[in-house]
Amino acid sequence: MLLALIGDVHGHFDVLDAMLRRARDEHGIEAAVQVGDFGFYEDRLPARPPFHFPVPVYAVCGNHEDHAYLERARREGLPARWAEANLFYQPRASVVRLPGVGIGFIGGALHMNQPQRRHGGNVITPDQADRAAALFAVEQPDLIVSHSCPAGIGIGMQSTPEMAWGVVEHVLLAGYDPGPHHDCGEAQLTRLWTHLARRPRLWCFGHFHQSRQIQVGETHFLCLPRVSPAHLPTLWDSSRGILPG
Repeated sequence: MLLALIGDVHGHFDVLDAMLRRARDEHGIEAAVQVGDFGFYEDRLPARPPFHFPVPVYAVCGNHEDHAYLERARREGLPARWAEANLFYQPRASVVRLPGVGIGFIGGALHMNQPQRRHGGNVITPDQADRAAALFAVEQPDLIVSHSCPAGIGIGMQSTPEMAWGVVEHVLLAGYDPGPHHDCGEAQLTRLWTHLARRPRLWCFGHFHQSRQIQVGETHFLCLPRVSPAHLPTLWDSSRGILPG
């Protein structure tokens, strides 16, 4: 199966729609996965979305979403309406099976520029990481989709210098662990990584707004840039891996 891998959208649904239509027409993508900071805000994504994507898009939440609205939307059944527009919201610790590939999802990430919201907010909790590990042990997904990445396992992500004080104020002083400066990410995703019974072939994420990929053991980690009108999404074939281009 040929998938488009989509970075942070931040509510630019028109840009995403154009990218997907071009990728479908030129390459024949069958679906897309999106790594969070999609734009789950009531004024941007009401009950009836302002788009109809050309292929199914499976999206997690990032840190920059209205999580209170997203939770209310789930209670009121709005994701079923979004699905009519080919948007499929994936809650933390969920799995989707598509032809030839299983995909595990876990959204959320720490803020660098504002206070954290632990309960029903942006923060990934230990129980969510443990639920994902238990589910993934059964389902054994080939691909894991998250917003940020595990910290301290050798991926080598670094936050930008302008975020340094925000990390101190909103992460370290708030009692959270961002991992080492040279290999930062989410402690709860490290917890998930540590407890995975079977490691995926590919783990894709966004959050850092940059392109980066590295192999850690048997898993290829891929950081996706935010969507741009000038670029096609990264393409991943479930049989052949990441396609050149």
